[in-house]
Amino acid sequence: MLQEAIKRWFLGYKKYLVTYSKGFYNIPYLANSPETMVASMQKLPFVKHDKKLQLLQSNTPFLKGGFYYQKIEEGLFLLYSTVYYKANVAYNMIYDEQMPNDYYMISLNLTANRKTVYKLLDKRELSLPQYSWTFLKPRQIFGDVNTKGSDCRYISFYFSKQWLDANLMHHDVFVKNKLSDFVLSKNTFIMQPLAPKHINNEFSVFENLVRVDREKSKVDMLSLKSHTFNLFNTLFNLHLNEDFEENTEQIEKTDLITMRKVEKELMKSIDGKFPGIAVLAGCHDISESKLKKDFKRTFGQPVFQYFQQKQMQLAKELLSQDSNLYVKEIAHKLGYENVGKFSAAFKKHYGFLPSKAK
Repeated sequence: MLQEAIKRWFLGYKKYLVTYSKGFYNIPYLANSPETMVASMQKLPFVKHDKKLQLLQSNTPFLKGGFYYQKIEEGLFLLYSTVYYKANVAYNMIYDEQMPNDYYMISLNLTANRKTVYKLLDKRELSLPQYSWTFLKPRQIFGDVNTKGSDCRYISFYFSKQWLDANLMHHDVFVKNKLSDFVLSKNTFIMQPLAPKHINNEFSVFENLVRVDREKSKVDMLSLKSHTFNLFNTLFNLHLNEDFEENTEQIEKTDLITMRKVEKELMKSIDGKFPGIAVLAGCHDISESKLKKDFKRTFGQPVFQYFQQKQMQLAKELLSQDSNLYVKEIAHKLGYENVGKFSAAFKKHYGFLPSKAK
């Protein structure tokens, strides 16, 4: 029955497998459940499927990478993805109305652009990662737009309503930070930015858990399950006093693509002064109010806060990698009027002065 549904989907959407609009290639996938995702993707001609490793891989003009999949327990699945984008790619989530779907998704996301070159002082190249987490309800369309040169990793958990009710809905932290209220509300998703310090080495931990030599050993399911609940607990505890209402409004894919272009334009000025909302809005022919609203919905932060965070990441990387750089040099290059203002901003972001970053 499942295979027939996949066949029906494949034939119905075959001519739409790759479309191109607004500078992005659009790739659809069947999103009813983790099983249907795996089954539909393995049918595509450019995907290699290793059943033993439970791994799907692809290397096309659009992207290189893939994902490991693992059933942790009944109703709970893990997809660990690593993808490098050779072109601008947007995904289209498709649901077959004749197939059941009650799967929620919680995903830890890491995006870094290796093609972005930051020419500061000694012309070195740096990539500044962006971390976030997402909570998506069943049958909802969530825009996944990726720009050329992006390295992306995702730790994605899919769980049924039955599993959610049995394991999370009455959990103390889940209730205290009002995530249980979100599940019962009309809102469709949550997207929150994260600081790197909050998630430590989660990506390397999960990569090691799933990328084992399965010919000689099995996945340590006990450790995988334990780390899954630890990650859930970490994410839930980070937002005990936050209002999720601000980051639960969906954004149209065309607007999401525009915001990715705005972010790319913003990063061109990362080693200098903030270009200003008016300049960014003018470059992309949108109003300042719409830019501010859509940017926050896309990245979870106001434009200037996002820009300043990236500058602080850049400054920290430079200070930690080269002790010959002076704080005042970096402050000047990043557009700060004096060292004092730069040091204050750095300490507010990291909790210590830039002199301690060396």
